[in-house]
Amino acid sequence: MSIKKIQKLRNITALGMMECKEALLNANGDIEKAIETLYSKGTIKYVKKNAEKLGFVNVSLSKNRDNAIIIELNTQTDFVSKNQQFLDFVKEVTKVALDNKIEDINNLLKQSIGDKNIEQYQSILVNKFKENIHISKLKFISTSKGILGGYVHNNKIATVVTIDKKEKEIAHDIAIHVAAMKPEYINIKDIENARIEKEKSFLTEQVKQQHPNKNANILEKITEGKMNKLFQDIVLMKQVFVKDKNKSIESLLREKGCKVNNIFRFEVSKN
Repeated sequence: MSIKKIQKLRNITALGMMECKEALLNANGDIEKAIETLYSKGTIKYVKKNAEKLGFVNVSLSKNRDNAIIIELNTQTDFVSKNQQFLDFVKEVTKVALDNKIEDINNLLKQSIGDKNIEQYQSILVNKFKENIHISKLKFISTSKGILGGYVHNNKIATVVTIDKKEKEIAHDIAIHVAAMKPEYINIKDIENARIEKEKSFLTEQVKQQHPNKNANILEKITEGKMNKLFQDIVLMKQVFVKDKNKSIESLLREKGCKVNNIFRFEVSKN
């Protein structure tokens, strides 16, 4: 059994090295199975706080796709983040947030699920699993025209996009693309001037060092090419469509006569 796995289990459970080693051997090296067994035997009385930041992201769209909620709830172990009671809690919280158009976490915690508010339900789960469970991010999104698209990937990445036409399929496809390709901006013009200047300065110096014998015009063209490559990495409109490598997002939207107004992307444990 690897020391790395044993140490990881120790960091999560605060148990001794030999106890962790034995638990992992009994679980054939599966950390989450080892944690589950330790819980069921009562060996684990608590989980070391802040050992890891795991959890679940979710998206909920209104029937007309004019409102959406994107949310992240965090746990400290996969055992909890995959537990059905926790998953049911996530679904209920998301529904309540959407139904009530909640825009901040403190307000959400005061909302009711049955005879208890969300904060009380959260405390029940914390007491049951002996680890921190909390809502870390929340975004309510609304549009008065067009439509929203949403997508969740493996419960770890969630996206919502706003487009100006009621094209449900395109909105969904763009949401999938944003999940996969992580664009930071919609258009080049959205990039802060300070960042463009910084990136260009860095690339100019890099090109000079890589091509010391090239003249200024050639160096400028190489730098321009590198800047364009950067834009393809971080700007939605310049990216290649993830579902069709022969199209850019820009050309796809031009074909459909659509415009992307906003993009939102949550990823577990990312800021």
